[in-house]
Amino acid sequence: MLYFIIGIVVFLIFIFLRDKSDEVSKVKSYGGMMGKYSILISGLSDYPGTKVEQTSSTSVWILTRDRLVSTEFRINHGFSDFTVFWTHQSYAFGKHHLRWTFPEYMSQHSATNVIMNEIEEYSIKMISKTL
Repeated sequence: MLYFIIGIVVFLIFIFLRDKSDEVSKVKSYGGMMGKYSILISGLSDYPGTKVEQTSSTSVWILTRDRLVSTEFRINHGFSDFTVFWTHQSYAFGKHHLRWTFPEYMSQHSATNVIMNEIEEYSIKMISKTL
């Protein structure tokens, strides 16, 4: 019985790794993360001084930093979706996090609009609580 359970676990791990490899190949066929998510990356990098800090086969890290504020976006490619993580840390307002998950083939313009609108709403609420 124990061997059967171990066999199933090993089989599931094998299936997961194979599927993950297929996803990485699919992203590479679009020119990697920079190619596949170019519109989203451009939209999230629209602030002066923002740069793509790091890329991998399934993620992109975009960073804006100055003396008092740091804003970071991470785009992670999933099996049938992509997730964007936003982390903002400032001297005045502390650290804040937001997260969005979108279907893989959703318009990147629409995803960018949703993200920027929600960040704006969140920021207004955060500032009004502080004042």
